Amino acid sequence: QRLEIQESLEMLKGGEEARKIEVWVEEDMTDRATAGEKVIVNGILRLMPPKVKGPVYYKFLDANHIAPVEKEFEDIDITDEEIEGIKSLGNDPKIYEKVINSIAPSVWGHREVKESIALQLFGGRSGKKLADGTHVRSDIHLLLIGDPGVAKSRILQYVDQIAPKSIYVSGKGTTGAGLTATAERDEFAEGAWTLKAGALVLAGGGIACIDEFDKMDKDDRSAMHEAMEQQSYHPNTPLMLADGTETKIGTFVEELMGKNSGKVIDGKNCHILPVENKKINVFTSDFGKIYETCVNRVSRHTAPDNFINIRLQNGREVIVTPEHPCWVIKDGGIATKRADELTTDDFLPVPAKIPFEGETQTLNSSFKRGGNKSIRFPEHTSPQFCRFLGYLIGDGSYELNRGVRNGINFYNKNPELIEDFGGLMKNMFSLEGYYQPQKGKSRTPSVRYVSKDMVTFLDGLDSRLLVEGKRIRIPPRIMKSRLNDVSELLKALFESDGHMTKGKCARVGFVSESRELAHQVQTILLRFGIYSTIFEETLKSKNIVYRTSITGHENISRFSEHVGFISDKKNKRLAQYLKGNVTYRTLTDLIPNCGRMVSKIAKTLKLHESKIAGESLTCHKNDNTRLTRKVMKRIVGEFEDKINKIEGVLEHLENKKNSLKSLIALRKSLNFSQQQVSDRAGVIRQTVSCWERYGADNANLGRYCAALRGICEDSLAVKKDVGMLKKLAFGDVLWANVTKVEKIPNDGVEWVYDVTVEPNQTFVSGNMILHNTISVAKAGIIAKFKANTSVLAASNPKFSRFDVYKPLGEQFDVPPTLLSRFDLIFPIRDVLDSEQDRKIAQHILKMHKGEKEMKEITPDIEVDLFRKYISYARTNVSPVLTDDAAKKIEDYYVDLRARSAGGSVTATARQLEALIRLAEASAKMRLSNTATVSDVERAVNLTNFVLREIATDETGRLDIDRIVTDHPKSTRDKIVSIEDIIRDVASKSQDKLASIEDVKSEAYGKNIDKSDFERIINELRNKGIIAEVKGGKLRWIE
Repeated sequence: QRLEIQESLEMLKGGEEARKIEVWVEEDMTDRATAGEKVIVNGILRLMPPKVKGPVYYKFLDANHIAPVEKEFEDIDITDEEIEGIKSLGNDPKIYEKVINSIAPSVWGHREVKESIALQLFGGRSGKKLADGTHVRSDIHLLLIGDPGVAKSRILQYVDQIAPKSIYVSGKGTTGAGLTATAERDEFAEGAWTLKAGALVLAGGGIACIDEFDKMDKDDRSAMHEAMEQQSYHPNTPLMLADGTETKIGTFVEELMGKNSGKVIDGKNCHILPVENKKINVFTSDFGKIYETCVNRVSRHTAPDNFINIRLQNGREVIVTPEHPCWVIKDGGIATKRADELTTDDFLPVPAKIPFEGETQTLNSSFKRGGNKSIRFPEHTSPQFCRFLGYLIGDGSYELNRGVRNGINFYNKNPELIEDFGGLMKNMFSLEGYYQPQKGKSRTPSVRYVSKDMVTFLDGLDSRLLVEGKRIRIPPRIMKSRLNDVSELLKALFESDGHMTKGKCARVGFVSESRELAHQVQTILLRFGIYSTIFEETLKSKNIVYRTSITGHENISRFSEHVGFISDKKNKRLAQYLKGNVTYRTLTDLIPNCGRMVSKIAKTLKLHESKIAGESLTCHKNDNTRLTRKVMKRIVGEFEDKINKIEGVLEHLENKKNSLKSLIALRKSLNFSQQQVSDRAGVIRQTVSCWERYGADNANLGRYCAALRGICEDSLAVKKDVGMLKKLAFGDVLWANVTKVEKIPNDGVEWVYDVTVEPNQTFVSGNMILHNTISVAKAGIIAKFKANTSVLAASNPKFSRFDVYKPLGEQFDVPPTLLSRFDLIFPIRDVLDSEQDRKIAQHILKMHKGEKEMKEITPDIEVDLFRKYISYARTNVSPVLTDDAAKKIEDYYVDLRARSAGGSVTATARQLEALIRLAEASAKMRLSNTATVSDVERAVNLTNFVLREIATDETGRLDIDRIVTDHPKSTRDKIVSIEDIIRDVASKSQDKLASIEDVKSEAYGKNIDKSDFERIINELRNKGIIAEVKGGKLRWIE
């Protein structure tokens, strides 16, 4: 194994660059260290000749011992004499003033900013661990958002110089990978991938100064969330294991961590457990095939304030954190998109088939028989037993005698089914039933069986087998049964509560009051490759039912082949539909966002779009519409035929001597133009035309042949893209339209969870193909980094300068999801004030005068001593809040929350934790192990200053949602107003549609301006809450 180590950052001074050396380790010393960790390496320095001729030999350290270093700032040497000086300085009553004055003294003003940076340098009490094993963050994150020229960069650069451990990066040249980790190919590793720690990792325990934060690419900027927040699933998210077991992801992870508590790794706001049991398997997908694989690790992370609920066209939903990546198709390739950025134009992957065969299940081995010894009970699942369960779930119930269950009933108007159920009961249980015929309209024909042993047996199988309609389900054990068993289960269910409609657009359907049962039926259907959609419907009785619908000739054909009905009437209707003319109409078999890719490949391969697709792809070039899988299969077939033809020509050119006539014929057979040949040959087109008309000498014949060969090779560069389209067209993955994206509040969830599956980063669950998040997974290299880094970031306002007529919180060009991670946010405005301008000018001029003036801007604490003072405090001081201090924070927080009114929120638990960190840092600054009321007051003053600056709405009321959410209270009020207007206008019109002009007029009357109106209407439209129809009218969807 090859490592690279560099000097500790705390050993560097000023702008020194860290020196590096390579380390080679073997055998048991491999995997001793991860990128970003601090180690001491002992070894022998060796030389290796350069691979390329040259005078410089390659140095490396042949390691024989590696030891981790846990202590922070180990490499800063502080003598006993210096420690005494540090303690004396800590006892100085003016220590706060001296520390603050020692931060960027060349920058005039900004006292609150400098005070906050001083607290950040010292940090809160580290190493805090709660009883449940959770680590509490001690790092303080600060964000400076200011007009150009207000010395933001100067402040960051100075902090980088005085901080004992820090890294300075600029947003213009920094990617998200550069902040966390990068994977690079290395020539000395013979082309293998190597992993290099990024700024947030290398600055662990120190400060990462990120300048021009707003200039970072949006996707790269979100990479910081790995170190500051996590991306995971709601604990109630269903998880399907490869053995058919269905559980909740939260339960699954908690049970694993409980059984392996000694192996759980404590991360930043998270816990990670490597899974060594290779028998814990799930289904994964490479977007071509779906197959079984093992779980690599599981994790839990601190839950966010809000979640995103995503509903798909197939009726399934998933709840994830806002930053969670979702798989989408972009320009014909697989990409990811944040959950909170999804719209109803997006499609997410779903399985076309779940490759699970199942096994015979043991039935209720602990069942104890009662007095009736003549009744037999099956010990294992079988097709007959599963058909019996299907009947019972669909049209069965318990027999009640004075409120006591003493048997079972089966109701159905079809005598054929009554007879079939009776035969099953007699053959499996040796039970004869009592038949009750129909009595008017009040009673459906039924057959009754009196047996308490039967009730006990079924209860042992699942207590929710025969309950009220909303709670009924298929026993989880039966979900794991063999295909021929569950086929009979479905057959009975669809016979009891199912239907088959007539006509060319026929559908097979199943109806239930139980949402869980509908999901179970949908999952079993997928085991046979039958795709279905679940619709929720509210009946006139106000009851909600769930309709599982199977459409499309291929789907219904699979249903007929693998499931079917029991009654002759429904089977005849099914057969009649399948014999009729097939009409290909589908809204569930679409592949989005591939038009541009198809058009590009067709152009490269010189194929006409109308020929390969049966239509022009002009309308698809912006990827606003979708291609069906049927069309995509034909397109891929045409592409592969042309690629095979090109490869045949290329082989012909390589192995045979070709005449000019044969070369011309080959060119024309591939539909390549003379212009292409001339471009490759480096001549004008007329020259190629002359060659073809009048002949070419051997030299030009060679040029023609080489040009044709080059065109063929260039054309074959699309093979990879064609392979991706082939996966999308022929693979086991379909794409379901997003029908709703809804932001929902955290209702008390403490943890969110994740399951990591390599190398695809996907797992199949809830009839969806989900993305798993990981600490680092690049180029097949997986590692967990320590990133306990304080972030000091600087950014410009959204439109370069602050607008004095707009609230500050609306002018931050940083997503709210990332803004909420910062403890304090400082807006720095360039105010036109002649008196202040004069003071700034005089301050700057002092730096350009004599030595006397320079002394006035010298830091109160010399830089080297200041670094050692901070190091000593961070290493040796661990302050604890006094009771009075804790009460002061409690009272302030409760009082701040009490100011919330009318939907506005003045503070959240994030502000409470930030107060504690700031108070602890204040105590550290004076080397005290006790955080007192005065420390809390300092934290409160800074918090109040920031809240006044950035979280005050138009009415002067505090509203923290102005910065931590997409919609502050004032905006939410406007959204609600416009929603009410739309509903009111629509209710008064005959067609139940609202005219946009009428809505706009009423909105303007409520002081909602044009820009707000247009933005809110677009947002409601994108989220699927309203739809715009012809004639400039709006329809309310929800």
